[in-house]
Amino acid sequence: MIAALSIEYAKKKEDIRLLTPDFYNFAGFDIVDFYPVPHFNAYIFEYVTLQIMQKI
Repeated sequence: MIAALSIEYAKKKEDIRLLTPDFYNFAGFDIVDFYPVPHFNAYIFEYVTLQIMQKI
C-alpha cells in the first residue's frame, strides 16, 4: 500500500523498472503528507534509502 501521494521517484530506479515492467501506476492513497521510506537506517539498505532520500 502506498500511503503517500505517489512514489514517482521510484520510476527513476532502473532496477525497479527491470524487475516490475508491468508496474505503471505510481499513484498512492494520499493518506499522509510525507514519503515513508521503508528500511531507512537499516544497514543492508543504507545506500538505496540514502539515494531515495536525496531525490525526494
